[in-house]
Amino acid sequence: MADRIFVGFGGEYEVKNLYDAQGKFISPRLIDGHIHIESTFLYPKEFSKMVALHVTSAVIYDPHEIANVLGLTGIEYFLESGIDLPVKIYLMMHS
Repeated sequence: MADRIFVGFGGEYEVKNLYDAQGKFISPRLIDGHIHIESTFLYPKEFSKMVALHVTSAVIYDPHEIANVLGLTGIEYFLESGIDLPVKIYLMMHS
């Protein structure tokens, strides 16, 4: 495990640290396929911190609510605010 990330299991290779995960679960990070971040009442940075705690690594963000209120300015805000966060924010373009 490196920085709280498992880098390998099983097989035969030299390891520095061996963790006994007997009886435990190992799960990949999750992707939320449809979210309206503005409905959480959180800024993208704070939203990202919160969902990262629950093993979410990426979200597909539907901006139609913020676009209805702020138009392109709102969408640009979310695009700019979503850079270098612990959770990757992908923008879905709604019709």
